[in-house]
Amino acid sequence: MMTRITLVLLLLVSLVVTVQAQAPLKTEVLHWPEGKAAAVALTFDDNVLSQLTTAIPELEKHGYRGTFFIVAQWLDLPASEEGLAVQWQQVARRGHEIGCHTYSHAFLTSLPEEALQRQIQDAKGIIEHWIGEGNCRMFRAPSATSPAAEKLIRELFPLNAVNLGRDDKVICTVPRTYGDVKRQIDQTIADRGIYLPIWHGVGADFTKISTEDFQHVLQYLDERRAVVWVATMSEVARYVGLRQQAVVSSEGGIHLVLPPGMDIKRFNVPLWLRTTVPAEWTTVCLRRGLSCAVVPTVAAPGGRIIDYLVAPGETWSIERYTPIDTTALKLTNVATASFDTPETLKTWTVISGKAQVADGVVRLENGSGLLLNDLQLADGQLRGRFRLTDDPALRKYACWAGLLFRVRAVWPANGYTGLFYELANQPEYSDFRPNRVLLWQQLGYKEPTWPNRLCGSGASEQPSGAWHTFEVTIQGDRLRYLVDGKLVFHLAGLDPAAGQVGLRAMNSAVEFDDIVVSRIEP
Repeated sequence: MMTRITLVLLLLVSLVVTVQAQAPLKTEVLHWPEGKAAAVALTFDDNVLSQLTTAIPELEKHGYRGTFFIVAQWLDLPASEEGLAVQWQQVARRGHEIGCHTYSHAFLTSLPEEALQRQIQDAKGIIEHWIGEGNCRMFRAPSATSPAAEKLIRELFPLNAVNLGRDDKVICTVPRTYGDVKRQIDQTIADRGIYLPIWHGVGADFTKISTEDFQHVLQYLDERRAVVWVATMSEVARYVGLRQQAVVSSEGGIHLVLPPGMDIKRFNVPLWLRTTVPAEWTTVCLRRGLSCAVVPTVAAPGGRIIDYLVAPGETWSIERYTPIDTTALKLTNVATASFDTPETLKTWTVISGKAQVADGVVRLENGSGLLLNDLQLADGQLRGRFRLTDDPALRKYACWAGLLFRVRAVWPANGYTGLFYELANQPEYSDFRPNRVLLWQQLGYKEPTWPNRLCGSGASEQPSGAWHTFEVTIQGDRLRYLVDGKLVFHLAGLDPAAGQVGLRAMNSAVEFDDIVVSRIEP
């Protein structure tokens, strides 16, 4: 009879990686993320009401986040009047940037030290009272400043010390019409520079742009997404600051060399790098530590290229990768899951949770059930199909379905030990990265330190209530995973030693049938 297994799956694979030597490759820092031509930060001054009622809703319709320079006095309110401050607090929580625009919109050119402290340092403290300590990173003065004011600003807002105009042409204006903005965006693209428009009101208030023109601006940025990076002002400053100071080194792997004394906490953001590889390298393994992402390269003059992110402190290597060709594999079936009777469980070990077999179904309960097959397998394949259930009672954090394969870990009663992978199919109702397949590398569930690393991730819509096929193949140190016949991702760097296969439940339930375990013959 057709067999169904109700549970949630996970793939666990033990891992030992040997980093192979590689020939020197040409690597450069991309001027802007993803190789885009220009950076745009949409900025606003004076926290006027139309920013809350019009500008922010329009930005969020397009997925953009703005930088809003706040006059702190207008948030320094009695408890009975905190409604406005709470609104800006929520704006910050939705990802918009809140900067400082002094305490009372005062001109800073001739203020004494005590007054400067009030306008800059106290203002920063008031804003961070609402949005969180350390979250007010940028400062904009209402007019010119004095040397004393500049010194204090640089001390309290180190990102303001980044010279945005050192290597880039910066356009910073107060545009009133869509036509003005469009021309300035086009000029910034031509200059490969930075555009910092300043608005106050949108559709109302003062120094305003009309709502219709503002909508056209956002639509035009949508059209230019391929060449324009739209970010907050601090994101632009951090990228530029790191790009200006970091040097790419290929000694012992690709990494960023920072100058002595650089404040890494301020600039701990990744830079986009581009590496040129030989023309025959159509697919590469992008490796960091124990993990390896397998990605295609893109044809370019002089070979092929790959663009990727590297943060300070990370070391990467790039190796040629040959994908698994399953059409050339000789597969021999060695096990099937036919849970027709409880006798079927004789070849399985219940590690955790409660396993019940009834009506051709095995169900793992208690939210984190784990079932391992006694079979030891090296190179092989696990395939079948699953159907995620849509039970509201099971919609908990990080609910998923996955597969167990080549498990070499030990599973004592008090927790997991050993090195293993978790492959998780996230349903659309998961609270954590829905409609994704995630491959985690973990070490020791109960260990004091638990390096939980995301080694692979791919989009894969798997609506609950519908059947989906899966196929995971491991050959040598390579893994290939398909859902519904579509490639989700490759992975390289797996330990070739034999291990077990199995199934696991985690905060959800899924039905399985047609499960087949095959061995790859030499």
